[in-house]
Amino acid sequence: MNEHLAGLPYSLVYPESKVKPFWDNLAQNKFTTTKCPKCGLLWPPKANCPNCGEETSEWIELKGTGEIYAKTQVGASPPAFKAMLPFILVVGKLDEGILVAARMEKANFEDLKIGTPIKIEIKKSFGLDSYIFVPA
Repeated sequence: MNEHLAGLPYSLVYPESKVKPFWDNLAQNKFTTTKCPKCGLLWPPKANCPNCGEETSEWIELKGTGEIYAKTQVGASPPAFKAMLPFILVVGKLDEGILVAARMEKANFEDLKIGTPIKIEIKKSFGLDSYIFVPA
C-alpha cells in the first residue's frame, strides 16, 4: 500500500513482516522489542538475531525509561518535516540496555545533557502510531 505523507511517497507494507508485532504492539500502547531465545540478546525489532543469527525471536515489553546517550538538534529536513524544524533527535539508552533513536519533545536542547533521564511516550504522528522521548 503506497500513500502520501505531505506530498512524499511512502510505503506501509508489513503484513507478512517479522517486525509487524512491533507496530501492532505500539498501536496497543506497548513499546516492545525482540529478544533472542538462543543467546538472550535484545535488539531493535528485526527478523534475525544480529549476534547468533537465530531466526526466531521473542517479543518483550520494555519499560520505556532510560537516559540520553547522544543528542543533536536537526535544522534541515525534507519538506514533509519542515514545519517541525528545528527538532531534537535523541539516542536513548533504555534501562534494559537497548539503544533507541527518537525525537525529543517537551524539552529545550540546551537543558538536555548526556545521562538526563527520559521516557518513551507513544503517540500518533502523521496519523500513524509512533513514539517520542520526553523528560522523565
